[in-house]
Amino acid sequence: MKIYHYALMVHHIHIIIQSPDGKSLSGAMKRLNVSYTRYYRKRYKGIGHFFQDRFKSFLIQEGRYLLECGRYVELNPVRAGIVKSPDEYKWSSYRRYAEGEKNGIIDINPEYEGLSENSALRRERYKEYIKDGVVEKRKEDRFFRDGVYGSKEFMEKMKEQGLKLVWSHGGKPKKKE
Repeated sequence: MKIYHYALMVHHIHIIIQSPDGKSLSGAMKRLNVSYTRYYRKRYKGIGHFFQDRFKSFLIQEGRYLLECGRYVELNPVRAGIVKSPDEYKWSSYRRYAEGEKNGIIDINPEYEGLSENSALRRERYKEYIKDGVVEKRKEDRFFRDGVYGSKEFMEKMKEQGLKLVWSHGGKPKKKE
């Protein structure tokens, strides 16, 4: 399994993992949740569950879609109002890509490598790419509503192969007038 992007939030984590199959992903997420909860509870005390919900997984088409979802993940602390800029948040993969900081957790996103052959230019292009995501006004739920993110052709192909919608946040019921 490869971890491309992550953002550890207060009650949940956003993580982009390349997994050979669903069974190995489920097992890995269970081990991650159990081991991190034990570590955190031992260090900071406390009892009970650590993360809010069971994990949700979504298919992401390779290519630019993988990089777009990485941007979504790394901007999560900004959207949540925790920091003003992703470089202020040390619990994400952003600094690995934008600053070149060492991070033993990350496997470099292959799309990041394609931004430039020059590492300094690649980091600058990545910073600009993330900055463009801050001002982007498109709805963010587009990544998750269908359980798959990619081209229309890719999404249709996945649905034809049996992918079922997973969106579970219908919001509050509309008031009857």
